[in-house]
Amino acid sequence: MDFYGATRVIVSLLVVFLLLLSFLYYLKKVRGFGAPSGSDGIKILEQTYLDSNKRLVLVEVRGKNTLIGITGDKIEHLWTSNSSELDLGEGSSS
Repeated sequence: MDFYGATRVIVSLLVVFLLLLSFLYYLKKVRGFGAPSGSDGIKILEQTYLDSNKRLVLVEVRGKNTLIGITGDKIEHLWTSNSSELDLGEGSSS
């Protein structure tokens, strides 16, 4: 292999490597891969298991509380309210 052939192989490998890095950057920025967990967007406040494959989950998303039901093959929205309307305090009586 002469000098020209070796240089062509090295440049080709660098181009492929740069394309791979560009693609990974795209996935991270545009698609959200690698986003830190526990971000401000979604918080699981409580969850209760009703059966081995059925549960109720109370989540907070952007200042609203939402109750969803989850089964083995279905997720269903049950209820939504503003966070200020719900008091999850233990032992509070009215």
